[in-house]
Amino acid sequence: MSKLESRQQRPGARGHGEHVTRFESFLTAVWDFLVGDDWRTALGVVLALALTSLIATTTVAAWWIMPLAVIWLLALSIRRAARKATHDG
Repeated sequence: MSKLESRQQRPGARGHGEHVTRFESFLTAVWDFLVGDDWRTALGVVLALALTSLIATTTVAAWWIMPLAVIWLLALSIRRAARKATHDG
């Protein structure tokens, strides 16, 4: 049972009423959508966006940061998945 399902089955969780549990469910769904299964990739994207923002305030072109970050983060994600597959199977 997922966290979202368990929260939906607890009407009036923490005594705050149904609105809070719906709000919690919404926040959980948003978190799962944005972070997903790999918090490292989500953190990498946030850091790359922050770096892009910082560089954009200078005279240096910042367009190249995100494509490099995506390639790098994808490579790391594939590497982690390959390692996990070899250890699991």
